Amino acid sequence: MLNRIRRLYRQHRAGLDVYGLPGDRQSRRELCVTLTDIRRHCDKLTGQGIFTRSINAILLICEELAIKYWDIFPWDGSYLHNSPLAPTVPDEASRWYEELSVCFERWSSWTIVETLVRRETVWEGLKEMYTKCPYREARKMVSPFPAYSLIEDSVDAIQHVLSHKVHVQSVLNLTGTDATEWIFILDQIINRLSTTNQLYTTALFTLRKLCTNAEQFPASYVLPTGERNGLKITTEYPMAFGGFADIWRGQYRGQDVAIKALRVSARDKIRAVEKMFFKEVVLWKNLCHDNITPFIGVDCKLFPCAMISVWMPHGNIIGYLNKFPKASRLQLLLDVSLGLEHLHSFGIVHGDLKGANILIDEKHCARLADFGLTAMTHDLHALNAITPLSLVGSLRWTAPEVLDPESAGLEKARPSKASDIYSMGMVMWEIFAGQVPFHQYPIEANVLYRILGGVRPARPNAGHLGLSDVVWQWIERCWAAEASQRPRANDVVSFLRDENVPAHHKEILSMLLE
Repeated sequence: MLNRIRRLYRQHRAGLDVYGLPGDRQSRRELCVTLTDIRRHCDKLTGQGIFTRSINAILLICEELAIKYWDIFPWDGSYLHNSPLAPTVPDEASRWYEELSVCFERWSSWTIVETLVRRETVWEGLKEMYTKCPYREARKMVSPFPAYSLIEDSVDAIQHVLSHKVHVQSVLNLTGTDATEWIFILDQIINRLSTTNQLYTTALFTLRKLCTNAEQFPASYVLPTGERNGLKITTEYPMAFGGFADIWRGQYRGQDVAIKALRVSARDKIRAVEKMFFKEVVLWKNLCHDNITPFIGVDCKLFPCAMISVWMPHGNIIGYLNKFPKASRLQLLLDVSLGLEHLHSFGIVHGDLKGANILIDEKHCARLADFGLTAMTHDLHALNAITPLSLVGSLRWTAPEVLDPESAGLEKARPSKASDIYSMGMVMWEIFAGQVPFHQYPIEANVLYRILGGVRPARPNAGHLGLSDVVWQWIERCWAAEASQRPRANDVVSFLRDENVPAHHKEILSMLLE
């Protein structure tokens, strides 16, 4: 654009001198300077992906208006004698350019994080400048304007932020309404990004940490109140008592739901619990998978803190197998491993994998549950604030390095992908044995002593249920004492997929592959 304007300026400069129109020459020089300023400010904005499409449309209008400026008011000054537009259009155009330059200068002075916080201000400003452009034909060239929605034209800038550590840190430092704006932005971009996009996980964990810092949810998470078919409790008493929560049955929009309400005992610790609650809800909300319990939303009206999920009609896997003893253990374990693989693919650790936390849906498929509060199990502030029925209720499934981190060379107890795999081994044993690990030891101190001593449950007599020698070897690999010796979740998935192929199908496949 500028090269074209400058070329015209050079071509007609001599004419200005001949006709002695210093005022016109000055106005044209000022126009070139103004256009240079506009381009510089726009380059800074679009270089960071800020409203690139809309700003480029405005620049196109700038160019067309500038060219029209020259065409209507030729350098020979003849417009002074024969153009009825001469008294108004130059001033109107000059004012438009000046106002546009001032706007772009102000917007480009903000950081990219600040600009996105004020994105609606910029957006409305662009639309206003488009409307004010005195050259109607130029406006028609980019009509309709804007051609994209606010979020569509913000995607490049948001991705730019997520690609730079310094910008991500700036987002995490936000407070108040600025934090609220970025929580909204991240919630929107997560819904637009593919889970295979490398920025998806960055956006998810940035949102998770920002919600924790700001102690806020995205507005989209909170169930609306006052609806005719809104959330309501349908049982007089809780249906179950978890380690840190009461489970109530309810209905929401005609659907049966589980209402998981935190049990908080210490009022002065409520904030500590809520911070963990914010953090983990963000994960659950964005983990959509066939083998993870579907999350519906958050309610803070019926209870101070409650998570709403789809009701699982067949309860947990232990009760289900008692009711359906002929169900395929290997298929259910494949379901569990697929859910765990999905968590691990995002760097998320379950931290509390056991039979009681594996639910069965209406299609008789296993789904992981209760990973939403795993961080609380290892957070002392949150732990002291929650009323637990059993602080050590998961000990029988817990890896030795989590129970005794010092012996494993660790500074503190921290669940990991490897400790999840250890728990997976215990779950496999539990499913085939039909009992909790170390069931013969009711006192958990005795269980702890044996786990740290390297003792593992004996092989149950469950060959008729699918516990072959190969399956048993994989169970032993999963609960290996050394975390580095355990397989990965995708390895377990591959093995169980293969084990779920009927023997006669394997023979046919072997023949075909020879």
